[in-house]
Amino acid sequence: MTDQDYLLSPTRHADDIAADAPALAAILRKQPFKKRGERFERADTDAIKRQSTFRWLALLAHGGMGVTTVLTAVALGLSPDWDHTPVVSWYLGLGAAAAGVCGTIALIMLRQGNKLRRWMEARAEAETERLAYFKALVDAVPHGDPVLLEQVLDYIYRYQVR
Repeated sequence: MTDQDYLLSPTRHADDIAADAPALAAILRKQPFKKRGERFERADTDAIKRQSTFRWLALLAHGGMGVTTVLTAVALGLSPDWDHTPVVSWYLGLGAAAAGVCGTIALIMLRQGNKLRRWMEARAEAETERLAYFKALVDAVPHGDPVLLEQVLDYIYRYQVR
Protein backbone atom coordinates (compact mmCIF):
# COMPACT_ATOMS: atom_id res chain seq x y z
CA MET A 1 0.00 0.00 0.00
CA THR A 2 1.22 3.51 -0.80
CA ASP A 3 0.10 7.02 0.10
CA GLN A 4 -1.51 7.22 -3.33
CA ASP A 5 -3.93 4.43 -2.40
CA TYR A 6 -5.98 6.80 -0.27
CA LEU A 7 -6.07 9.82 -2.55
CA LEU A 8 -9.62 10.41 -3.63
CA SER A 9 -9.66 10.74 -7.42
CA PRO A 10 -13.16 9.52 -8.27
CA THR A 11 -12.74 10.06 -11.99
CA ARG A 12 -9.99 7.40 -12.04
CA HIS A 13 -11.58 4.90 -9.66
CA ALA A 14 -13.77 3.12 -12.22
CA ASP A 15 -10.70 2.17 -14.25
CA ASP A 16 -8.71 1.23 -11.15
CA ILE A 17 -11.31 -1.20 -9.79
CA ALA A 18 -12.75 -2.55 -13.07
CA ALA A 19 -10.97 -5.90 -12.81
CA ASP A 20 -11.95 -6.62 -9.20
CA ALA A 21 -15.40 -4.99 -9.09
CA PRO A 22 -16.90 -4.69 -12.58
CA ALA A 23 -20.43 -3.95 -11.37
CA LEU A 24 -19.22 -1.12 -9.16
CA ALA A 25 -17.01 0.20 -11.97
CA ALA A 26 -20.05 0.25 -14.26
CA ILE A 27 -21.94 2.40 -11.75
CA LEU A 28 -18.98 4.75 -11.33
CA ARG A 29 -18.70 5.20 -15.10
CA LYS A 30 -22.22 6.59 -15.34
CA GLN A 31 -22.46 10.29 -16.11
CA PRO A 32 -23.84 11.49 -12.75
CA PHE A 33 -20.90 9.94 -10.91
CA LYS A 34 -18.37 11.33 -13.35
CA LYS A 35 -19.83 14.81 -12.87
CA ARG A 36 -19.89 14.47 -9.09
CA GLY A 37 -16.33 13.19 -9.13
CA GLU A 38 -15.18 16.07 -11.31
CA ARG A 39 -16.91 18.58 -9.00
CA PHE A 40 -15.18 17.05 -5.99
CA GLU A 41 -11.78 17.04 -7.70
CA ARG A 42 -12.14 20.70 -8.72
CA ALA A 43 -13.19 21.70 -5.22
CA ASP A 44 -10.42 19.63 -3.66
CA THR A 45 -7.79 21.14 -5.96
CA ASP A 46 -9.02 24.63 -5.09
CA ALA A 47 -8.90 23.85 -1.36
CA ILE A 48 -5.37 22.45 -1.64
CA LYS A 49 -4.21 25.58 -3.51
CA ARG A 50 -5.78 27.84 -0.91
CA GLN A 51 -4.17 25.81 1.87
CA SER A 52 -0.79 26.13 0.20
CA THR A 53 -1.18 29.90 -0.16
CA PHE A 54 -2.22 30.29 3.47
CA ARG A 55 0.61 28.13 4.79
CA TRP A 56 3.21 29.89 2.65
CA LEU A 57 2.08 33.35 3.80
CA ALA A 58 1.91 32.22 7.43
CA LEU A 59 5.43 30.79 7.19
CA LEU A 60 6.69 34.02 5.61
CA ALA A 61 5.02 36.12 8.30
CA HIS A 62 6.39 34.04 11.17
CA GLY A 63 9.81 33.75 9.55
CA GLY A 64 10.02 37.49 8.93
CA MET A 65 9.16 38.28 12.52
CA GLY A 66 11.58 35.65 13.81
CA VAL A 67 14.46 36.93 11.70
CA THR A 68 13.67 40.49 12.81
CA THR A 69 13.85 39.42 16.44
CA VAL A 70 17.12 37.54 16.05
CA LEU A 71 18.87 40.28 14.07
CA THR A 72 17.72 42.93 16.54
CA ALA A 73 18.96 40.85 19.48
CA VAL A 74 22.34 40.36 17.82
CA ALA A 75 22.62 44.09 17.05
CA LEU A 76 21.80 44.96 20.65
CA GLY A 77 24.28 42.40 21.94
CA LEU A 78 27.28 43.80 20.07
CA SER A 79 30.02 45.23 22.21
CA PRO A 80 30.20 49.03 22.04
CA ASP A 81 34.02 48.75 22.34
CA TRP A 82 34.34 46.92 19.02
CA ASP A 83 35.49 49.17 16.18
CA HIS A 84 33.05 47.76 13.62
CA THR A 85 29.97 47.92 15.84
CA PRO A 86 28.30 50.90 14.08
CA VAL A 87 28.69 49.41 10.58
CA VAL A 88 27.64 45.90 11.59
CA SER A 89 24.74 47.27 13.65
CA TRP A 90 23.59 49.31 10.66
CA TYR A 91 23.56 46.22 8.41
CA LEU A 92 21.86 44.12 11.07
CA GLY A 93 19.27 46.85 11.53
CA LEU A 94 18.72 47.05 7.78
CA GLY A 95 18.28 43.27 7.60
CA ALA A 96 15.91 43.32 10.58
CA ALA A 97 13.86 46.09 8.98
CA ALA A 98 13.66 44.23 5.65
CA ALA A 99 12.61 41.00 7.39
CA GLY A 100 10.07 42.92 9.45
CA VAL A 101 8.61 44.52 6.33
CA CYS A 102 8.34 41.12 4.60
CA GLY A 103 6.68 39.59 7.66
CA THR A 104 4.29 42.52 7.99
CA ILE A 105 3.32 42.40 4.32
CA ALA A 106 2.63 38.67 4.66
CA LEU A 107 0.49 39.30 7.76
CA ILE A 108 -1.45 42.02 5.94
CA MET A 109 -2.01 39.70 2.99
CA LEU A 110 -3.24 36.98 5.36
CA ARG A 111 -5.65 39.30 7.14
CA GLN A 112 -6.88 41.43 4.26
CA GLY A 113 -7.26 38.47 1.93
CA ASN A 114 -9.05 36.38 4.57
CA LYS A 115 -6.82 33.50 3.51
CA LEU A 116 -7.72 31.22 6.43
CA ARG A 117 -11.47 31.73 5.97
CA ARG A 118 -11.21 31.16 2.23
CA TRP A 119 -9.19 27.99 2.75
CA MET A 120 -11.71 26.67 5.28
CA GLU A 121 -14.66 27.50 3.01
CA ALA A 122 -12.99 25.77 0.06
CA ARG A 123 -12.20 22.73 2.21
CA ALA A 124 -15.81 22.60 3.43
CA GLU A 125 -17.08 22.75 -0.15
CA ALA A 126 -14.75 19.91 -1.16
CA GLU A 127 -15.87 17.78 1.78
CA THR A 128 -19.52 18.47 0.98
CA GLU A 129 -18.93 17.31 -2.60
CA ARG A 130 -17.12 14.21 -1.31
CA LEU A 131 -20.01 13.30 0.96
CA ALA A 132 -22.54 13.90 -1.83
CA TYR A 133 -20.53 11.58 -4.09
CA PHE A 134 -20.63 8.72 -1.59
CA LYS A 135 -24.27 9.31 -0.70
CA ALA A 136 -25.22 9.15 -4.38
CA LEU A 137 -23.25 5.93 -4.71
CA VAL A 138 -25.10 4.31 -1.81
CA ASP A 139 -28.41 5.49 -3.25
CA ALA A 140 -27.51 3.95 -6.63
CA VAL A 141 -27.00 0.42 -5.30
CA PRO A 142 -29.97 -1.77 -6.27
CA HIS A 143 -31.58 -3.65 -3.41
CA GLY A 144 -30.99 -7.38 -3.30
CA ASP A 145 -27.45 -7.47 -4.71
CA PRO A 146 -25.24 -8.42 -1.75
CA VAL A 147 -22.05 -8.71 -3.85
CA LEU A 148 -22.40 -5.18 -5.21
CA LEU A 149 -23.36 -3.88 -1.78
CA GLU A 150 -20.21 -5.45 -0.33
CA GLN A 151 -18.10 -3.86 -3.07
CA VAL A 152 -19.67 -0.46 -2.44
CA LEU A 153 -19.12 -0.73 1.31
CA ASP A 154 -15.51 -1.77 0.75
CA TYR A 155 -15.06 1.19 -1.63
CA ILE A 156 -16.56 3.57 0.92
CA TYR A 157 -14.42 2.11 3.69
CA ARG A 158 -11.28 2.55 1.63
CA TYR A 159 -11.89 6.11 0.45
CA GLN A 160 -14.22 7.58 3.05
CA VAL A 161 -13.47 5.97 6.40
CA ARG A 162 -9.73 5.39 6.24
